[in-house]
Amino acid sequence: MNSEVNLNIRLVDQSEGLYLLALTVRNDSASRLLIPWPEIIGFRFLRADDLQEAEWGTCVLEHTSWGGGVLTPGEAKEFVFRIVVGDAPEEPTDDELISGRWDLWCVDLRPGVYVVSYRLNVDVEYFDPDSHYRLPQLQREAEAHSAKVWLREAISNELRLVHTANGQHADE
Repeated sequence: MNSEVNLNIRLVDQSEGLYLLALTVRNDSASRLLIPWPEIIGFRFLRADDLQEAEWGTCVLEHTSWGGGVLTPGEAKEFVFRIVVGDAPEEPTDDELISGRWDLWCVDLRPGVYVVSYRLNVDVEYFDPDSHYRLPQLQREAEAHSAKVWLREAISNELRLVHTANGQHADE
């Protein structure tokens, strides 16, 4: 898709039950753009054989402030996401919360080949469920930073991953 914002994902690392995926967001426009920063649940895992989308799970919903920022023309920002495979996580223990070793989200992957992509969309219906930001709040943020709100859709490249029953993972 031709877009002012370019998204690129790559596999950084993998181990049993875990993928580290990097998502680079690059401003390919000639303007300063206000963009919501990506969130983990924007990743889509589609089984290659039947196009079934894997479900995300969590046991806790959090409300946070709006996450986003301004990218100048040609500027890129990389985000690394820890993708945990499995069922919805249990309520975190105090030790997990203190150590930062608790993952809020996990994705339910069954053995198979997956096509992974990321979709970022901002339009007139934009709503951030964590901060409750809508387009007017984005417009105020953009004005405060001498930028314009990015109002488009961007879809990343596709990454093919193989997830096997014995917990071994490989990219194709």
